[in-house]
Amino acid sequence: MRSKNKQPFVSASLENVRDSFAMDLCNALIGANIPFYKLSSAPFRGFLEKYCNRLIPDESTLRKNHMKESYKIVRNRIKASIGTSYIWASVDETTDMMGRYVANLIVGKLDSQGASRPYLVSVKMLEQTNHSTISRFVNDGLKDLLADGEKENRLLLLVTDAASYMKRLRMYSLLYIPK
Repeated sequence: MRSKNKQPFVSASLENVRDSFAMDLCNALIGANIPFYKLSSAPFRGFLEKYCNRLIPDESTLRKNHMKESYKIVRNRIKASIGTSYIWASVDETTDMMGRYVANLIVGKLDSQGASRPYLVSVKMLEQTNHSTISRFVNDGLKDLLADGEKENRLLLLVTDAASYMKRLRMYSLLYIPK
């Protein structure tokens, strides 16, 4: 009688090891704030290949195949850290050197034990900045972070600057966040 267990091909086993290495490399570069394009540097790539005894994946390979997974892992860590606690959020918009509008959303846990660590949960380039686009940005950022139906009950504080469109944001946000 033949066994139904199949032995994986050597190439399949090696692929898992390679993927693990590439994922670890991706996380290390992100954690050390080293841009992926630095892998194009011949001395850096040579050093890594020599001492890791591995072929180093191209920056585009890391970006396409491993960046999204790293993002999901970090997002889940943030969700776990916040848990079911009440949260605060702060939204700010800035203009970069190229004149583009960039919105940033940070959140933190409201904790009676003291200040909690803030997390940058969303960064987005906007076509324009007004109460409508900022409100949509906040809503989308919180929707990704919090489970459905929870954001109305858990967001207790939204901090903004005093720009006129930010003042209108409060009224517009009531459509999304009733509290």
